[in-house]
Amino acid sequence: MWLAQTDRVIDLSYAAALGERPWTDLVAALGEGMPGARVTMFHHDPAAGRGAFTLTHGFEASEIRAYNDHWAARNPWMPAAARRPVGLGVVAEQMLDPAALRRTAFYDGFLRPAGVASATGLTVERQAGRLMLLSVLTDQADPEANLPHARLLTRLAPHLSRAVRHARGQDPLGPGGAQAVDALGAGAVVVGPGRHVRHLTSRAEALVTAGGPVRLDARRRLVLTDTRLAEGLEVMLAQGRPRSLSALLPLGECGALRVQLVRLVSDA
Repeated sequence: MWLAQTDRVIDLSYAAALGERPWTDLVAALGEGMPGARVTMFHHDPAAGRGAFTLTHGFEASEIRAYNDHWAARNPWMPAAARRPVGLGVVAEQMLDPAALRRTAFYDGFLRPAGVASATGLTVERQAGRLMLLSVLTDQADPEANLPHARLLTRLAPHLSRAVRHARGQDPLGPGGAQAVDALGAGAVVVGPGRHVRHLTSRAEALVTAGGPVRLDARRRLVLTDTRLAEGLEVMLAQGRPRSLSALLPLGECGALRVQLVRLVSDA
């Protein structure tokens, strides 16, 4: 189950970043498989003691208001969230002893009335002391049962971070990521509806502007000269399948170009 969910959430991460799906779909998918899941992507400033739920799934409007207005400054998990490594998924018991949590006003006033027994969490980003966080609250108290979901969050972390950066207009591959891809002789092209190109690494741009088997037309749409790949791309864009398709295409007199198509969105 968790492997299939990993693929689905990775798809939705990039789809949300590109505007193909709402971010709320991604947040909802992050809680799948967790009993009684309440999911939020939120920010917190440890120095100021302030934070707020940004994107949510499963919360009542009154719970969101209560957290933003009152409980954000009293969240006992935040000191550990500020210290833990970015990109590491954890269970609540790794952040604070359960007995200590139950002695807090946060537990009595916010968690217990909602039926929350535990949580998994992830620090997505840490910038200038401010945190971008993901938290999945659950009524499942057993940390061993929740640990697979924490591991799932660890696997998803780099993809969530790239999606957030892309949504902000930053390089989705991260600092130096595009250069690393180019150095391998590879390139990445992100294509949306109508084959319109959304993103190109520099190596990919050099390849598509050279007039070879993969190129751009006058409207900056991706053109594939291989019939099977071209038809496969149209089907992917229209129907979301197959998941991937690849071919080795002739390039010049002695060379070859491997093209791999991978869909980013799945409605399954």
